[in-house]
Amino acid sequence: MDKNEPNPLLEKLKHLGVFSGAKGMVIPPHSKKPIEVVLGGELVETPYGAVLSIEKQFQDDYHHGKVLLDDIPISPIVMDWSKPTKNLPMSPKVVFLDTETSGLAGGTGTFAFMIGCGCMTQDGFKSTQLFMSEPGLEPALLCVLDKILYGADVIVTFNGKSFDMPVIRNRYVLHHMEPSFIDCHHIDILHLSRRIWRERLKSRRLGELEREILEFNRSGEDIPGWMVPEMYLDFLTSRDPAPLAGVFYHNRMDILSLGALLKHLSILIDNDNENVNQHGSDSLAIARLYGDQGLDMEAANRYEQLIGTNLQEHQQEIVYTQLANIYRKKGMLDKSIALLELATQYGSVNAAISLAKIYEHIQRNYQMALFWTEEAMKYSEIDGHSEDIRPSIDHRLQRIKHKIAKME
Repeated sequence: MDKNEPNPLLEKLKHLGVFSGAKGMVIPPHSKKPIEVVLGGELVETPYGAVLSIEKQFQDDYHHGKVLLDDIPISPIVMDWSKPTKNLPMSPKVVFLDTETSGLAGGTGTFAFMIGCGCMTQDGFKSTQLFMSEPGLEPALLCVLDKILYGADVIVTFNGKSFDMPVIRNRYVLHHMEPSFIDCHHIDILHLSRRIWRERLKSRRLGELEREILEFNRSGEDIPGWMVPEMYLDFLTSRDPAPLAGVFYHNRMDILSLGALLKHLSILIDNDNENVNQHGSDSLAIARLYGDQGLDMEAANRYEQLIGTNLQEHQQEIVYTQLANIYRKKGMLDKSIALLELATQYGSVNAAISLAKIYEHIQRNYQMALFWTEEAMKYSEIDGHSEDIRPSIDHRLQRIKHKIAKME
């Protein structure tokens, strides 16, 4: 949508009397049946008014797709990857959070009318969904949310760093309220999902991950995410809560999928042996994750398992070059050279340059350094994406030739 065009959702809100912070809104009379009767749950009273709270308990034999939600361990690699800024307890209190908002654009005009939270309990996974029946009850919603999140060590979201948490923080600021969870550690598994599955899946949206990774399919009760803001505005006009059942279902499934996805990712990252032959691209991404976390030998073990599997050529080249780099850092030059030579079978410019560096700077074998530098130049001419590094290759070539000339 062009930023100069009127937003139809905002126009509806203005028609209902909402201009800034949902103040001064004129709400039609409530339906004859109270919302807690139609949708279930209970009203939670606060000094700012009452909000609807709906709790659902999923027993520890509940499967969300192929994932059993009896517990949700967090891999140490996942925790390290998320870069916690403080020490966390051995068994942190983890809360999964997802919002449904008045729009997807963000900014101060966007508010969350429903906030879903989930956590593990002794009996299984429990979801708690908070809903405000009118925007003027936003302080009440935020008040109850703060009680739910009080004492949490980790909040897990899907795209929450860019959307959900900024929206929530903005609303607390707007109402001059200080949330207790302001310093809570945040894990946004959208970014980790993109990293692990970008080679295999065209889309890493939550719905796609549900189907392709968790093997979970939602029922016909689900409401597409793009319809949710419109349905809330319709409710504000009609005061009929019945159609909102699909929105509650949508939010609840998002929360369950967050828990199932984190568990699946943690198990996959910690123990990838069974996945190597099924989805090599996933295993390659996990090996690179280990390497980026500084766990070189663990990464090397995973790269070794990928040699000779059903990877594509460019992926196999990555395996050889990454494994060679690890062995070079460990002083295992013979292994490193052998792997780099294997990578050059695929025309790897980087592998040829790495070989040239080893022969020039470590082994002082300038003839071999010259050979591999010339090979790198050939590969760069074939690979159009490598043309930007030709000047540096040519510079290396001239330097090595000069060294050879001085020796003659």
